Amino acid sequence: MTAAGGPLAEVEVWPVSAAAADAFLFSTSQAFPVSVLDTRRAPAWEALAPQLEEFLARRMRAGSLLVKTSTTGDRSADCEVSSDLLGNVLRLAVSRLGRDRIVVGDGPAYARDYLTECRRLGWEPLLAATGVAVVDLNQDAAAEIAPGWPVSTTFLQAGGVINLCRAKTHRRFGVSLSGKSLLGVLSGAALGYPKLIGRHAAVPWLTREIERRAPPMFSIIEGNPGVDGEGPLRARPNGSHFMVFGEDCLAADVLATVEMGFDPILVPGLVRPAGRTVPEQEVCWSELRRTNTDFLPAAACSWLYRSLRKRRRREDEFRTLWDGIRSRWGAGDR
Repeated sequence: MTAAGGPLAEVEVWPVSAAAADAFLFSTSQAFPVSVLDTRRAPAWEALAPQLEEFLARRMRAGSLLVKTSTTGDRSADCEVSSDLLGNVLRLAVSRLGRDRIVVGDGPAYARDYLTECRRLGWEPLLAATGVAVVDLNQDAAAEIAPGWPVSTTFLQAGGVINLCRAKTHRRFGVSLSGKSLLGVLSGAALGYPKLIGRHAAVPWLTREIERRAPPMFSIIEGNPGVDGEGPLRARPNGSHFMVFGEDCLAADVLATVEMGFDPILVPGLVRPAGRTVPEQEVCWSELRRTNTDFLPAAACSWLYRSLRKRRRREDEFRTLWDGIRSRWGAGDR
């Protein structure tokens, strides 16, 4: 969980069954103020803006606001957050906090400079018009959150973070949402490019560690539309029409995963140990769904294909996934 929920307890408990994972992820998804919006039924910004204003007024600490985009490098603009969403967020933030407190930044996984990425994606006029600072988190000063894992100090020391991403599939992790977006705060200058080459087994643990050390954070997942197929680099826009937003990464990611048509306990980045035991509870995730566009997973993640509709081998698939993640948990800390 993020800092909004406090650090996890020292003793961590792994889910022992699919129903135990259901119970943990369901309780997490309901414990934070996270909204799911069908954008065909309601204007997205009119619903999002009041909650974002409340976050800035109630949760922001002293210091700057980091508006973190999600940019890989050399990827189609269709796979990144839209200029409309980014512009609305920046204008609201500037009107409430003043431009001097706003920083826009990210650290693309590949070696392309972030400012060049902003120009390529057509964001440069918007950034110039709002007058906000732009920081390449790959080149930022960094502090290690664990041995060998340097993280941008702009992120760690921010008074708050607005974490923007597009709903995407991913060929290694099934989905790429707000939690995985946080890997953009890792220092490319220290790690090299691609930043995670040879270290992908650490990603589930690493995203959790970054979330634990994050400032107050508001996540916005844009699925209007999302992109599916061979993500994150060769994904394609689909017909989805949702937006998920609120004050937690894991809760937002669970609900966005459901909107994508996938079973959240079968997504590697969501299965994790918790600081508490919750009673087993089988959850019918499809009942929480607001929209009905199924995402097509990458070929390497075939177990996710319409998994909300395909539950016969769910327990076996969960145990295989869980055993693999648990055996490598913390691999990035050694």
